[in-house]
Amino acid sequence: MAKNILSDEAKILRLIKWGLTAKNAKDILEKLDGEGKILIHGSIGSGKTNFLNELIRLKNNNECFEYYTNGHDCELTNDNKGRLSKSGQADFIVIDEQRKNNVESLIRYLERNNSKCVIFTFLTSSIKDIISMDKKITPYSDIIIFMDRNNIHSVRINTIHDRLLFEAKNKMDIFQRDLYPYMYIRSEWLKVLTPAQKAAVQLANMNYSLEDGGLGGWYQEDGEIMAMDIPDLLQLCAIGIEQNILGYTFLYGWLNTVCKEYLPLISSELSLPEDKTKLPYDSEGLIKQYYSWIDRNDSFDKLLTYLDKGLLG
Repeated sequence: MAKNILSDEAKILRLIKWGLTAKNAKDILEKLDGEGKILIHGSIGSGKTNFLNELIRLKNNNECFEYYTNGHDCELTNDNKGRLSKSGQADFIVIDEQRKNNVESLIRYLERNNSKCVIFTFLTSSIKDIISMDKKITPYSDIIIFMDRNNIHSVRINTIHDRLLFEAKNKMDIFQRDLYPYMYIRSEWLKVLTPAQKAAVQLANMNYSLEDGGLGGWYQEDGEIMAMDIPDLLQLCAIGIEQNILGYTFLYGWLNTVCKEYLPLISSELSLPEDKTKLPYDSEGLIKQYYSWIDRNDSFDKLLTYLDKGLLG
């Protein structure tokens, strides 16, 4: 078969007609060209399978695929049917109209085909279905597309950070959290995580706390989590610097400033809520420095990808 001769620009324009932004279109094409897991969900008649067929067309015509459906008639278009694998050696996988009653088998199939691109649709007829999907299936997906009336309603991107946090959260479920203090549970939890999962948890906690409440939000009551995580975060910075990942030289210096200038004064600052100007320290300036690192999430993902590949030590 002839190779798909559409340029990337032409593919992006076709996707934009479905309601995508140019950036989301580029993200989808990147996952199509690699080992991405693309989840398309919506109600019956929302256009899920129509968009599924469009994504198949955007794959190179010399690539064949395996096709699975949930018992209804095959809804592949004629131009795509000719690309069904006949030898069992498929280049990518297509799974259509999966439902909540076969979630476990779908997850097993996604795990078995981790090294191939998988495009799959999932029926969501209610908010309850979407919540269930987000809890069980979304973490195995790279891109989640919500269809409505044959148009794309929303697109979500799942990063490696999202996946590692999901894996880490599942490991928290083994602990009886109502029987022990939270700090003890957290320290034991971190011990059972992989280096990548632990880094994901600590980077997320730092970043979310700083974005939500500044340095005080990270410190919270008595600073135990902050004190627990900073030594590990400094080690992560050293790895990031060694791997030439942008931002970690800044973060290393910033964390050292927090240790030397913020932590020794925080108890005094909390005891003087009405007159913090008496302290020879500008906490607002320090948090502004952190906010100026605008591509930090990209730097987090690059470091987590390195750790997740098991390249550490």
